[in-house]
Amino acid sequence: VRIGDWVRELPAPHHIQPCACTLCRERPDNERNVQVRAIGQRDGMAYLVLTGGYECPADEVERVQR
Repeated sequence: VRIGDWVRELPAPHHIQPCACTLCRERPDNERNVQVRAIGQRDGMAYLVLTGGYECPADEVERVQR
């Protein structure tokens, strides 16, 4: 993904299911789609800064068409 792309968080595969966290909760697509504001790296892991300053591991999102 690139800065400005729209992404949707995926359910976190490492969470014990069923899980009610932000990643795992069922939500309408218009609430799940957010825009990438920045891309960074920390401790060898790529992460995305999403709308609202939320940092998310890059492997926990998928790009969506807006």
